[in-house]
Amino acid sequence: MNQIFNTQFTSAVTPGPQQFESILHSRLSAQIPALQASFTTNYGAIPQVNAASPQDRVMMDVDDALGQENLKTTLIADQGSDAILQTAEQMENQVAVSTPGSNPFLTAQAQVANLRCQAFMQKMLAAELRQEAGRIAHDNVLVKRRTAAAGGINGLITGALTAR
Repeated sequence: MNQIFNTQFTSAVTPGPQQFESILHSRLSAQIPALQASFTTNYGAIPQVNAASPQDRVMMDVDDALGQENLKTTLIADQGSDAILQTAEQMENQVAVSTPGSNPFLTAQAQVANLRCQAFMQKMLAAELRQEAGRIAHDNVLVKRRTAAAGGINGLITGALTAR
């Protein structure tokens, strides 16, 4: 089972994306600062003030923030999953060498580990819900902008037709 969880795979072929991919596969939350730097290196920074409209710059910033948040959440979730699997393996090994009569203690230990696992999963779910809410808000802004643009074009066409 460990081989399945630790199977290495890479697909990037150029140095920048290879480093980015390596950071993502590290399964270590300590790599978050390196992830941010690598993200900017690979996908670029937000354009300067005069290079794009303020609305476009805000949307780019939101897109980058949501993307980086998803990647950070992935690193943290991977590290948490590894910790849960290690705890389960330690408990299995402890059962094999436990003395008779220690089952109540091992059961209590398992219940505490289960509660910690559930708390971790709830935190991860909350992070995913926040990300989804951000994505929905982002999509709503895009729809409003498209609707406003379409209304402006429709108004111009209607005005031109009535002027005839």
